[in-house]
Amino acid sequence: MDKPTKIQYCEKCGTKIEKIEITHKPKPIKISTYMKDVISKLLWYTPNNKHSKQSYTEPILEDKLYEDFCFDYILNNMEVDPQNVTLIKHNKFFDNIETPYRESACRKCQVIFFQTDNDQTKTETLIRHIRNSVSHGYFNIIYGDTEKEDMFVGFDETPSGKCTAILHIQPVKLLNAIDFLTGEYPQLQEMLTAHALKKCGYKIGREEKFFDNNSCYEFDIIAEKNGKTYCFEIKDYKSKYIPQITITSQMLYYKNVSSQYNFTPVLLCDKSLLTEQTKQLLKGKNIIVLDRNCISNLLSGIDVLENISQGN
Repeated sequence: MDKPTKIQYCEKCGTKIEKIEITHKPKPIKISTYMKDVISKLLWYTPNNKHSKQSYTEPILEDKLYEDFCFDYILNNMEVDPQNVTLIKHNKFFDNIETPYRESACRKCQVIFFQTDNDQTKTETLIRHIRNSVSHGYFNIIYGDTEKEDMFVGFDETPSGKCTAILHIQPVKLLNAIDFLTGEYPQLQEMLTAHALKKCGYKIGREEKFFDNNSCYEFDIIAEKNGKTYCFEIKDYKSKYIPQITITSQMLYYKNVSSQYNFTPVLLCDKSLLTEQTKQLLKGKNIIVLDRNCISNLLSGIDVLENISQGN
């Protein structure tokens, strides 16, 4: 009689360790309808999928400008331990640490190791590695207690057998994060703006209400730096250029309350541009207007608020 296999548990979370079987039995592998749907949706985000007219084009996932914001958001929402994330340069491989992760996996602790690509964002590269592991058959599914906890275990290898990715992930959480980033959610712009401001050294304060003549003023973001306070209102204009009449009315609207509470109102319009005429109108006024180009500068670490305040 065979000796029973000793059950192993994860040192980090105490969850049972599952043995990984990459060889599918039976073939083809049986995947739950729900998991099949999740993986299929993820694969539509595969970068440079030129042969499919149905593949998605998502600038926020593909633009290097948003790379860190998107990838950090994805990891946070997947609840991945930062110690379980390792990214290496495109000419390096994981052969020295591959074996234990190929043989077994915790049902809860996710692992994301992958080789990066100079021409793609981290998010694009992660999705590409998932696609390759599925395409080449180097994957399996460990089913959790709930569909949200189902674990995708995949490996990406070069034709010569060198390992470029080790993935133990809960794909439902990954898809939910990507769906949020690529959707039309007002809070997404707030999060992106706050991220850009923090890169420039701003402290993001708590929400406040300002009162003047029985009127209440609320803002989407409040940022502080060097003793100055900036209160942001995010606007979504459908036109290419920000309407000048709107800016003029906003200047009058905030004139008294901004003086009373000593802050600078900031109108943020990430989908439109300022005309040169409007820029001239704004010089020396009590309001700052940031257009699409200004948001790009903030994300690049250029403090446009300080530059504008100093008249640059």
